[in-house]
Amino acid sequence: KLVYVHQLQPSCPEITATYFRPDEKKEGGAYICVTGKLQKIDRLSQRILLDDGRQIPMEDLVEIDF
Repeated sequence: KLVYVHQLQPSCPEITATYFRPDEKKEGGAYICVTGKLQKIDRLSQRILLDDGRQIPMEDLVEIDF
């Protein structure tokens, strides 16, 4: 899905991504669901960048929809 979204990037209105955010103070974490316009898929830093400045680490990505 990530490759497909990357190919649709200029015309993709928005994506919904679910990812796991580890808790920095203890074991565990939370699943976060965000919706926004895809700005860029940065392969070098392995992050999905949204137009509002949010960054989603690809290694934590669970699901992506468009």
